[in-house]
Amino acid sequence: MSLSDRYICILCKQENEATWCMDCDHITIVSEEYHKLPSFMKETSNICKDHDRKYELYCSDHECACCSECTLDKHDKCQDIKLLLEINRNINSSDSIPFLDEDLKNLGEKFEQIIEYLHNRIRTNKNQKTQILKEIKSVRKSIDDYLDKIEGQILAELQSKHSKIQTKEIKKASSQESKYIEDLESKGNFDKHNLHVNISSALQSVLTDVKSFGDISITNQPYSSNVKVIIGDEVQHSVPKTPCMEQIKPTFLNTLKFPGRQKYLMMKLLVLDDGKFLALENHQESLMLFGTDGYFWRNVVKFSKDDFPFNFCNISNNIVAVSLYYKHQVILVDIEKNKTIETIDMPGACCDISCNGQTLAISLSDDAKIILLNLQDKSSKIIEAVQLTHLVLFKENIYCTACGTHEVFCYKDTGEHVWTVKNSDIDIPVGIAVDMNGFVYIASVGNNSIVQLSPDGKSQKTILNEKDGIKCPNAFDINRKAGLMIVSSQTSYCTDEAFVYKI
Repeated sequence: MSLSDRYICILCKQENEATWCMDCDHITIVSEEYHKLPSFMKETSNICKDHDRKYELYCSDHECACCSECTLDKHDKCQDIKLLLEINRNINSSDSIPFLDEDLKNLGEKFEQIIEYLHNRIRTNKNQKTQILKEIKSVRKSIDDYLDKIEGQILAELQSKHSKIQTKEIKKASSQESKYIEDLESKGNFDKHNLHVNISSALQSVLTDVKSFGDISITNQPYSSNVKVIIGDEVQHSVPKTPCMEQIKPTFLNTLKFPGRQKYLMMKLLVLDDGKFLALENHQESLMLFGTDGYFWRNVVKFSKDDFPFNFCNISNNIVAVSLYYKHQVILVDIEKNKTIETIDMPGACCDISCNGQTLAISLSDDAKIILLNLQDKSSKIIEAVQLTHLVLFKENIYCTACGTHEVFCYKDTGEHVWTVKNSDIDIPVGIAVDMNGFVYIASVGNNSIVQLSPDGKSQKTILNEKDGIKCPNAFDINRKAGLMIVSSQTSYCTDEAFVYKI
């Protein structure tokens, strides 16, 4: 039970009209009127908060109501303490109440006048603000106009004095040059020097003694032809000779020149058909374009850590395909327009990627599978394969490396296994590429070398090693049309350099 319920009398509970309750010492009103009262009046209570007793007394010294226990705690020395009931009766019977009502009415009207006055002041201040803003802008415009005027004056003065100085300098220079010319004339430097020729008398005799340049004769030479004639349904043709492995020797051309003095770590490198270069750089997480001379041109696109670009390959001279590991996507990027032009969803995490112009080969990390995607109609087929690290697509063959088992594989695009190479010269094979003659090149990280394999995988030789500056050749590519090879080499911790060779 609350405090207010504890002392409510029957009259208070039953009355509907305002009544003076002699027992409770307050006026009862209907609930509708009660809810209209101010909050401070509704929160007023006739119960002492300190002693939980009803207010029965009134202390004139402190001008407050108090209970019987309050007189002992706080008002023991107060002289003028009266019954609260008696004071309420006096107030109720007082002749001043009608005047008080009138005063309250007048006070209410006064408050309404004050409110209206304040509203008028707000409107007035708003108008004043608008007017002041106009005045400020007017003054600002006047200042601007004046500054423009005096600025024009000082600029005109500057131009005048500058022209005057120029005139003096020209006159001075002209005077000096005039003296210099006079000096040259006095020393004969402007004298004419003419050229003459005296024809040798021996040559003059040619006109009379020599009758012809020589004689024209005809000699015979046996016929020899390189054209091999094949009898049967085949036509006559000359067969181009494929160079042997001993004839292929990479020739160093230059290095890629990265901007600034930052450290660069090449994840992948690519040679375009026109001889330009692309680098997928790990620190900057960007695709960087370099000219044919190896100098940096610009950033093509930037990637986020959520993309994790694993590798990229050339589709055409201006379009490259990039595999995004975490997003399970392959995107096509226009390197001229610096934007992604197509996104292709894949059924798993995309690793290595290669293209032969018509078909895109993508390896999936979790399933040990290779997806062959037709770029024209977007049809695809799946090749079941061993776990691989990198791959390259060349004609109807797929060449793969497996760094964990130190093996190199060759498959048909039908999935048929062709050959496997594993020997001591190939240690942790990572990057793989094929030249225009079908020779396979392996980036062997474990022994810091580039190894060349014959198309059938039966022969091999090391063409680059540590003596050539090769160290941890992680990024590696060959462009068959351009006849160029690019290899990354670690120069220090988390820093690579890219070497360009002609093959």
